[in-house]
Amino acid sequence: MGLSARRRIALQNEGIISVEDLAEFDDDLWTQISANLRNPAYVPSQADANVYIRPRNFIVPARSLMRLKVAAELTGFYASEGRPLTAMSMNQIVSAVFALQWKSSQDRKKEYNGVVPKITRTLGVVKWVSVFTDYCGTIIGVRDVPLTFVLRDLVAVTNPPPGRLRTEPYSVEHGSVQAELIARVSHSHPVFGDDSGKIWDLLEEATRTTPIASTIAPFKATKNGRGAYLSVILQHAGVDKWEAIVKKADHQMRASRFKGNTQLTLEKHCNQHRQNFIYLQEAGKYVKIQIPTNRTRVTLLLDSIECVDAVLLAQLANIRASPTLQENFEASVTLILPADPVARKAGKNETNRNLVDSDRIQSTGVQLRFYPKSEFDKLAREQVAELRAWRAIEESQAAKARDLVKKRKTSPSGSSNQYKKKQKLAIKKQVSSAIAAARKKNSEYFVEANALISSLVQGIANKSPTLPPPTVASADAQATVFQLQTIMRKFQAPKLARRLQSHCLGRGCQSRMN
Repeated sequence: MGLSARRRIALQNEGIISVEDLAEFDDDLWTQISANLRNPAYVPSQADANVYIRPRNFIVPARSLMRLKVAAELTGFYASEGRPLTAMSMNQIVSAVFALQWKSSQDRKKEYNGVVPKITRTLGVVKWVSVFTDYCGTIIGVRDVPLTFVLRDLVAVTNPPPGRLRTEPYSVEHGSVQAELIARVSHSHPVFGDDSGKIWDLLEEATRTTPIASTIAPFKATKNGRGAYLSVILQHAGVDKWEAIVKKADHQMRASRFKGNTQLTLEKHCNQHRQNFIYLQEAGKYVKIQIPTNRTRVTLLLDSIECVDAVLLAQLANIRASPTLQENFEASVTLILPADPVARKAGKNETNRNLVDSDRIQSTGVQLRFYPKSEFDKLAREQVAELRAWRAIEESQAAKARDLVKKRKTSPSGSSNQYKKKQKLAIKKQVSSAIAAARKKNSEYFVEANALISSLVQGIANKSPTLPPPTVASADAQATVFQLQTIMRKFQAPKLARRLQSHCLGRGCQSRMN
């Protein structure tokens, strides 16, 4: 620490007797200690007890004060996770690593955490759970621990804690200061309710105006955020939901195909594989599944590409020939993305558009387009003149186009309204003549049909001696019926014609029987 014996005695007078005592001191107390050491209290003089003198002030170097503060935070960290203090755990190397990670955590405490992820139609409860948990990890609670520790699966922690790395303040199992705190901070601390209440506030905002709000309502009185979170998982994100996600993700990884003949780029196709793998990893926390290995992921990706592009096929062959790439999904994706035929085609189209735009750039370097006032004021005089000349030509062409449209709308003989009226009258006249002709034709058919029906019925009723012999049907009667059927078909009445034929022939048969 770089402290003299006199300064150490002064610190002991302030209450720091052992290393464990450092855990009780925060920034406010250290500020007070520094003030006390700079202005020590009056003490009796050694020569005369009735005379009080002010001792020489104590100056604690800034570096020593910084190390004392880090040691105090490190001591509190070990106390929170239940790890005993040793000389090796408090050495300077371990303290330096802890100081860097602790400062990063404190800086995150001041940052804006963004909007609380809400349950929506696109973000269902099952997928929302992991998003909400990650969001809680960005919020530092009142104990300087991410709020994720409130949501962990196990409340009780193992004792003794996992073995610490030689030069690190945390264990291999957790890998960082924050992860160690999330996994081992006690839920029985007096201020645990404050962090749990913060979780409930976040849950209320995330489930507001959704059916899930009724699930957390029973925990409102106690602000039991942990209980509300577990209730949401139990009722709306159970094992059956995760099994459905596993089935869908596994099917998409095996059945999806990239053929290069649609708007789907190879990058989006690879992202779908990557996202489905993340879903499987997340589901592995709740259901027993076989998570694909790196080699399986690469194999599924290569099998899903059914494209005939030569460049892409060459890259796929390189991956299949490399045992290293077959074990590395991300490296394989990096290799095949530049060979995406869809992206190359889109790039050519973009190049063509750029070439078209370059034609609108004049000799002075000005681009023929609209300029806001701030950009227009920065143009040179020659550029402004060229731009105004182009605008004059554009306005002249636009005026000619407007005049042409106006001329087309008006008739040669007069106004457009008169022309429309003449058109309507001509159309009406043609329609009327067509209707009259149709009616005349239909009336002729009706007259002919009525005459035939009357003559036929009258002949049968009178039993004219001129009727054919009773043994065979008359050829003339059959011809008459067929002629009548033809007329009926002209009026689209085939059923009536058949009924008339059966009636007439039936009457004929009956007359023969009589």
